[in-house]
Amino acid sequence: ASQVGEIRIGDDPTNPTIALQLSSVDTETILANAQTADNAGNRRRKIRELLFQELGVEEKDELQLVHEWVWRGTRRTFEIVFANVRELPHESFATRGGERKIVIDFPFDEPGHNPRDDVAKLAEFRQGGQSARTLVWLPSFLSETARRDLGKLVKLDHILAGDRFREFAPHLSVQDQAVARELLRNQQSQLRQHMRHVLMGAYGVDVAPPSSIDESHAPAEHFQSLDPGFTPQPPVGANLRAAFEHLLGQMLTSQYPAHPEFAVDADKIGVLRRVHEGVASAVQDPEGRVPIDRSRRAEMLGVAVPLRLGNMGETHFVVGRTWFDHFDRRVKAPVTVGKLRAAIDEPTPMGLPPTVQNLLLLVYADQANLSFRRHGGPWKASLESLPDEVELRPEELPSPEAWAAAAERAGKIFGLAASPLRSASNASELSDALAEMAHACLADATGLWERLSDLTRDLGIAPEAAARLQTAEAVLSLLRGIETARGPARVETLAQAPIATSLDAMGKSYRKAAEVREALERTKWELFDALQSLGPESADAALALRAELAEALAHDEYAVEIAAKLSALESRAIQLLTQQRSVAAPVDAQPRGAAPASAESVHGHGHREGIDRRGFEALVHELTTELEADPALRLDLEWKLVRRGPPRS
Repeated sequence: ASQVGEIRIGDDPTNPTIALQLSSVDTETILANAQTADNAGNRRRKIRELLFQELGVEEKDELQLVHEWVWRGTRRTFEIVFANVRELPHESFATRGGERKIVIDFPFDEPGHNPRDDVAKLAEFRQGGQSARTLVWLPSFLSETARRDLGKLVKLDHILAGDRFREFAPHLSVQDQAVARELLRNQQSQLRQHMRHVLMGAYGVDVAPPSSIDESHAPAEHFQSLDPGFTPQPPVGANLRAAFEHLLGQMLTSQYPAHPEFAVDADKIGVLRRVHEGVASAVQDPEGRVPIDRSRRAEMLGVAVPLRLGNMGETHFVVGRTWFDHFDRRVKAPVTVGKLRAAIDEPTPMGLPPTVQNLLLLVYADQANLSFRRHGGPWKASLESLPDEVELRPEELPSPEAWAAAAERAGKIFGLAASPLRSASNASELSDALAEMAHACLADATGLWERLSDLTRDLGIAPEAAARLQTAEAVLSLLRGIETARGPARVETLAQAPIATSLDAMGKSYRKAAEVREALERTKWELFDALQSLGPESADAALALRAELAEALAHDEYAVEIAAKLSALESRAIQLLTQQRSVAAPVDAQPRGAAPASAESVHGHGHREGIDRRGFEALVHELTTELEADPALRLDLEWKLVRRGPPRS
């Protein structure tokens, strides 16, 4: 290595020579300094690294890892075990349920062992009467030459990793270190490429480079299935990854022979949701035929058609009855989600992901007018959530006109987002939601209507002008009707309910029933009653205030929010009453011959400056509370109004 020369991969004279023009730099010493890096453990790790890169498997420092792969448009997982087959316990080969496992062996072993030991291990597993959905990939062993090449690559990768190069080349100058590093990088790149070809030959995918592997393995022995029902064929592929995926595809085809060929990713929830919307719309159409937006036609063609939900033409989708007929023939009452799932795989397993199965079940429920119930109560079925114990029961559907009206009213009155699609599931969900909301609000709606009835009468508001009362009565009547109705009748009740004022007004009255009722109950109505006894100097103001009060109570909550209005009117009433008392009973006024006034005592005093309207209202409320608590108390007032800030324009 101290002279210009060549690097040769392997000792076989027939092996192609990879020529590198070298300067007179010593690289052999560098490699010798890294000899400790070349050990059995590092060789195994290097084979794993190279192999996983070629297979497209994400490298993780774990004995067992999970590999995800898209097959026919759905994502599938495989457990990958990379270990010495001869040393594995039987539990490492076993699978449970629908699991799939790939066990990949090392292309070498300790001295005294050969590939026959691995084959014997698998025979021992089978002879124990065990089976598993496991494919074992047995490579040919590397020759001594290939193992030396692997060891050299291990050393090169170790030397050139990070910043450790200098510690292996202390005998070289800085300039020679730079040259040596480049020479070793070239060797590293060429050895990596060479080892890739060696591995393809060792794992039975391609012809191995001469003298690189032990040929004792017969080609058929590379691929061993522990599932008696699956016999793998030698994979086809231009590289290890293609061959690996061909093997995975063979396993899945054996497990799920009836799986559809989806043209798009069928297990993406957004895709499934859009497909369901399209199919459900066709189910609702009298002719079972609906136009599909151009942007969604590929999804309908790639998912709905392979699933046999219908046919996609150039512009329209036509729903079919394949699954409706299939389930009706195979599933007897009581119909549950678990029974329907099992029927999907009859007579030939399809292996659909749960979300895709749920799509079939939702469409079937729409076509058969079935609703979903769990433990006696409603269940909101969705693509993401449909437990096996959920039962499907027949549901009476409202008329199309009633459903359209109910869907609109549910949104405006109750804030419920009802689907425009008339189906048993949607009708059941809306019916149950209405029952829950009616029960929750009935007491407040009743109390509100009763109090408004009294106030409307007391304030002399004409019934035909009392919009707030009319709306409250309409809401209460609707809630009572929903409360007493059962099942689908609740939807009909909502659709046919009389609208006294407007849907928007009813919605506001329903949503704020508790708040308005509370505001009416805490208002001090005696203040407004006391206004009628004020003297002539305040009579006009008192009449105007009561008229404003009546007008506010006559208007809908949708037009006038009564809580804030009552608070403001209450404060103004207190102000009027306070002014009247100060005028009617001056502090120093005492009729001639009257008995001497009782002695005065100060029960409280204060001084505040710069208060605004809100502060004043709070102060008035505080003082009013004190005056009401003790009828003998009197309030002495002195005030001034001060403008602060820029003058009015």
